[in-house]
Amino acid sequence: MWSVTKTFTGMAIGMAVNEGKISISDKVAPMFSEEISLSGIAGYELERVNKLTVKDLLTMTDGHSEDAVVTAAKTYSLSLLKYLKVGHDYSEDLAEVLTDVLKDIDKTIPQLFFDADFTEEPGDDFVYDTFASCLLAEILRQRTGQDIHEYLDSRLFKPLGFGSTLTWDKVQGSSAGGWGLHLTTDEMITFGRLLMDRGKWDGSQIIPSEWVSSAMSPQVNFTGDDGYSATGYG
Repeated sequence: MWSVTKTFTGMAIGMAVNEGKISISDKVAPMFSEEISLSGIAGYELERVNKLTVKDLLTMTDGHSEDAVVTAAKTYSLSLLKYLKVGHDYSEDLAEVLTDVLKDIDKTIPQLFFDADFTEEPGDDFVYDTFASCLLAEILRQRTGQDIHEYLDSRLFKPLGFGSTLTWDKVQGSSAGGWGLHLTTDEMITFGRLLMDRGKWDGSQIIPSEWVSSAMSPQVNFTGDDGYSATGYG
């Protein structure tokens, strides 16, 4: 499964917020000081990075002017670019190709995220950014001590009755927050029903209803080439 994975990541953040482990106003920079130092960010870009919050990652308003995956592809793997073009038929599995490419790059995903130019103020402009979701999964791991797959297993997957065939692609030892979750069609439908019922399943509130409502409501308005004009979380 490709980018629907991001919605699961967004819901995991909401559950962690409810548990008091994360706040959407938390600043991102202190959690990635080493990666920021290695990137060599300075001046106005560093000022922008220091303003970056968890909410900015959720809404993909992190200050990048293009998807950080595209930036990394231009630098490290031009062959990956064809899979990132609008209109690509995806006869090959983009998630699998991306996972394989990243295995051969001697940088972590957070490093690649911070290597991309921060040309805008965080919180202002929406730019689709796959690595933003990966950063959220890493923040979850830091704050809970669990990989996002492990975290959701007891809180979401098992309560919904998802089967043992569920897998999640790993990059550098961690489940990728922006892609790589493998589900059956029935499991996808179940998750959709959970969101339609504002996080309640079989009488239990699995995801806070307020979080689901916020995630499914416009948080940022924009004019997109693909017909979208607003985005929520994930």
